[in-house]
Amino acid sequence: MSFSFPVRPQNIVVSPRLNEGVKEGTINLTCSVQQVKPQPKIYWQIGDEGPMHNGSDTDSVTKHPNGTFSIQSSYQWQAKHEDDSKSLYCIITLDGDHKEVLGKEKTHKPYGQAEISPLTLEMAEGSTDSIYCAPPSVQGNPAPSWFVWRLQNGTFLKNTTSPELKLSPANVNESYLYQCIAGNYLGESDASEWANITVLGEF
Repeated sequence: MSFSFPVRPQNIVVSPRLNEGVKEGTINLTCSVQQVKPQPKIYWQIGDEGPMHNGSDTDSVTKHPNGTFSIQSSYQWQAKHEDDSKSLYCIITLDGDHKEVLGKEKTHKPYGQAEISPLTLEMAEGSTDSIYCAPPSVQGNPAPSWFVWRLQNGTFLKNTTSPELKLSPANVNESYLYQCIAGNYLGESDASEWANITVLGEF
């Protein structure tokens, strides 16, 4: 009579590590485990969702003379901004599930229209006031690091790292329609609505 005992995985190797963030698009992932028994299965999972790929069509399996198996699975993952902050797992099914996390931060540009407030501002010449540019609801990862202001006549104002545009002291020549854009190093949001600033001169 002979007995066969399971040999559990000592180390799951995944590549590439995604802890530094990734851009949207196709990413080639691999996951491997060496000398385990019985032959395991590998599948891929993101967040709490069910398996998104079982790896069976891309698995490379080696059987060793001692009866153990080494297996490597490849997966082409389509990174999307909707997956931001979700963990991506390589899971080995052998005497229970053994998980290895590849990473969770997915980088992307801001999506949608920036928001400007207030949309209407009336101020006296020589006074001080501000309008603000807020990123869209999907603000981007990393968060916007620059803001651009544009006048209705097509003139672009200086880029700034602050969402605030301060008029101090206000001049009647600054009576314009203003628009803003928020962005990070991956791209920019859609332009905001137009804000109407009126600077009243002295009579």
